[in-house]
Amino acid sequence: MKNIAVILAGGTGSRMGLDIPKQFIRLQDGRTVLETCVAAFQQNERIDEIAIVMHPDHKAEAKALLPFGFKVPPVTSPTT
Repeated sequence: MKNIAVILAGGTGSRMGLDIPKQFIRLQDGRTVLETCVAAFQQNERIDEIAIVMHPDHKAEAKALLPFGFKVPPVTSPTT
């Protein structure tokens, strides 16, 4: 059986009054919320793959941030 972590990164940050989606906020260590989530799952030996779901408008920014390959396939988006 394969364990897949699914990160739902579809927010826009509007409820927080932000100009950027919450997943791209930089934390104190300099990494974004999305990078921090991915790193946590990459370190977990029970997770085989990480799926990231987000709006298509944000895929390019996510792809630029993340180390695709080990456990992280390309970012997916809803088709509807």
